[in-house]
Amino acid sequence: MVWGLTKRIVSWIIVVISSQIRTVWGGVGRLSRPQDHWAGGCTCALTDGCSVLQERLAIRRVLLQDPEALEKAKVEIDLLGSLCDHPHIVHFQGAQIFRGSGASAEAIYIFELCPGGTLLSHLEAAMEAGGKRDARTTPYCCPCLEEQDILAVLGATAQALVYLTRLGMIHYDVKSENLLLGNDGLWKLGDFGSASERTFDLTNADKKALWEAQEFIHGRCTPMFRAPEIADVYLRWKIGPKVDLFALGCILFAMMTGQHPFPMESTCGNITASYRLPPEAKEHYSSAVLTWLRGLLARSPAERPTAVRLSSEVERFRLLGEEPPVDDPQPATAATGAPTAPAAPDAAAWEADFSAFAPAVPEGEERSEQPEKPEEDPGEESQP
Repeated sequence: MVWGLTKRIVSWIIVVISSQIRTVWGGVGRLSRPQDHWAGGCTCALTDGCSVLQERLAIRRVLLQDPEALEKAKVEIDLLGSLCDHPHIVHFQGAQIFRGSGASAEAIYIFELCPGGTLLSHLEAAMEAGGKRDARTTPYCCPCLEEQDILAVLGATAQALVYLTRLGMIHYDVKSENLLLGNDGLWKLGDFGSASERTFDLTNADKKALWEAQEFIHGRCTPMFRAPEIADVYLRWKIGPKVDLFALGCILFAMMTGQHPFPMESTCGNITASYRLPPEAKEHYSSAVLTWLRGLLARSPAERPTAVRLSSEVERFRLLGEEPPVDDPQPATAATGAPTAPAAPDAAAWEADFSAFAPAVPEGEERSEQPEKPEEDPGEESQP
């Protein structure tokens, strides 16, 4: 079963022997056996009958051990095949699924090789170059990346998200490991295994809708990069393209400080969108970068910029030095999914409002990580 093969490799045949890729070859080219499927890639010799061109590609192997994994791989390959060439999307060359014994199978993907490595590897190298430090007393490595490098990553990722938004697609797993530096010197977004066109409007959602959203999120969206609306579906906020923008905010924070804004051992930071920016960041980076950080890590999805706006602002700042506008905080409405603030500070302003949070849990009981699966009752209208 083959999807999405470009015309240059449409006649290639992927041969798998003893679960190892031995050779990829066909009428127009040949791939030698890769030593490392991602880091080293493999060399492709393309021939048009008169000349031979050498091209290095990346091969990704995925074992599919059950029907669910097989179906997920088919969806991902179809999705990858629908992507046109974009300078900031890792180029997909093709894929093939091989049936194994029983229900097992294996998927082979071919991508352009990005020899510059991942953004995570660049962050690690920058932190090592910054010298050793005591993580207990100096948790941050600030500044981590230079501003011009940050702008390159920020602008490229924003443009990739603009492209996905126009396709009606959400990546759902934007993180530093999925941003790669291509042979052309451009940053590219990869790994579309979690991407989907599905969104959720959880305003006034019942228990069944919350459970369906939680099931969708499970296995997607790396926890450290989760926006508040997917870190806790009980907020009943809209889940859509803004989750990718929040994840980009986490990446921006890491590029500035060498650390993630939210600790891995707790989701409270993600739910409240609470983080601490070291003072060195304000001294080293421009007000534009600080403005984008605040906007991307805003708790309410409505307060985060769109990919189109962010891409435009970054481009104008890089080319013209034009500062992005600073939005005045506006009271959110019920449509945004965030609590509504009072118009003026009066006595009611001092009353706590917990309406956006999950229901209280009786003493002695622990709150479940996900909503309880509802009974199959189409007439159920109860609220959790």
